[in-house]
Amino acid sequence: MRYIISFILLLCFSTTFYGQEVIDSTMPPAPKFFDTYLQTQPGYGTIQIKQDERISNLIDTHIALNIQNESKSSGWRIQIYSSSGAESRKEAQDVRNRFLSKYPNQTAYVIYQPPFFKIRVGDFRTREEAYMLYKQIIQEFPISYLVTDNIIYPKL
Repeated sequence: MRYIISFILLLCFSTTFYGQEVIDSTMPPAPKFFDTYLQTQPGYGTIQIKQDERISNLIDTHIALNIQNESKSSGWRIQIYSSSGAESRKEAQDVRNRFLSKYPNQTAYVIYQPPFFKIRVGDFRTREEAYMLYKQIIQEFPISYLVTDNIIYPKL
């Protein structure tokens, strides 16, 4: 009886081993981490790595994500426009152009979060930096407010 129950449990659990799908990632190719250690160099020994291929894929995916997000960090922006509707895309572009004509040294981003088009301006590391610009633009863009966002650091 014990063998029959063990056999039935083994059959039940054996189907779950193949239940997960492997989904292709559409990330940019990244350098292979373990390939650098497998290259032979004169005067050095050789390394043989025995591991599941999924570990290499996981590390390579992690490296690709870090490369993709290396210049982004949490910071502050000012949202000066948000609307949905038939003409909201054109209105958003008009607001963006009006802002950039008055503040050419700032950055302005058109963000689409369905069904809203939003305009967020600036890349500020602190709330205080964002507030200084906010005080300048509040008269012309009265619905403006500060928001946290992933900002892009300027190139040095």
